[in-house]
Amino acid sequence: MNMKRHAYAILISLVFFCLTTLQASASADVVLSLAHSDIGVGTFYNGTTLHASGTVPAGADVVVAVSGEPEELHMKRKGKAAGLFWMNTGNLTLSNVPQIYMVYTSEMDASILESEDMPFSLPALRNRVEITTEDKQDEDMLFGEFIKLQKEQSVYAVNPGTISLKENGHYNVELTLPPRIKQGDYTVTTYAVEDGRVIATATANLNVVLTGFPAWLSKMAFQNALVYGILSVLIALAAGLLMGVLFKDAGDGAH
Repeated sequence: MNMKRHAYAILISLVFFCLTTLQASASADVVLSLAHSDIGVGTFYNGTTLHASGTVPAGADVVVAVSGEPEELHMKRKGKAAGLFWMNTGNLTLSNVPQIYMVYTSEMDASILESEDMPFSLPALRNRVEITTEDKQDEDMLFGEFIKLQKEQSVYAVNPGTISLKENGHYNVELTLPPRIKQGDYTVTTYAVEDGRVIATATANLNVVLTGFPAWLSKMAFQNALVYGILSVLIALAAGLLMGVLFKDAGDGAH
């Protein structure tokens, strides 16, 4: 009996060792490299592109996703009052939503992007997002409207067929970072997909930092709120006066 138990223990250890070795080997087959790990957002920043490249196992498809840190959003929901006037009809809170969510793929079966079993898909993101609404409306419908809004603001996007993938598994992609990006830490993840499942991944960190005048203004907001408030009012007044002069000149020219 003891010999049988000992044999079973050895067998289980061998199986565990083989699985661990295979998993480590698969992970080692996925490589992700970013042209830059730091992005500066200055006064004239209007979005940028970031080159990413690497390798996946030959024969596998590849997906690259850029995701920001999860945050909580408080929004006003619009609706028609008495069926006539559009107005705020309630509050909506979404928790655990990434500020940026950009997905890029090689040429692959489009149904994969609709599968909630794929960690990079929007249906999978829906499962991670918590929605709180006052009147318990259809949460899936609200999430769909939220995704539409984020896509319109160019902070969410799904870009199928945008990754160049060679037969040997080497890939290249240009990642688009939108104008409306916040300072913070972001994660870039490469997924190797084969037979409808993720077989391995690789990740890289991306740091977005404010530079120049935006950095100085942000520092002022935290260290000297009074001066920041006065400066904000002066900037708003100056912008208003400038717009007034421009429109006045345009109006005079029309006559």
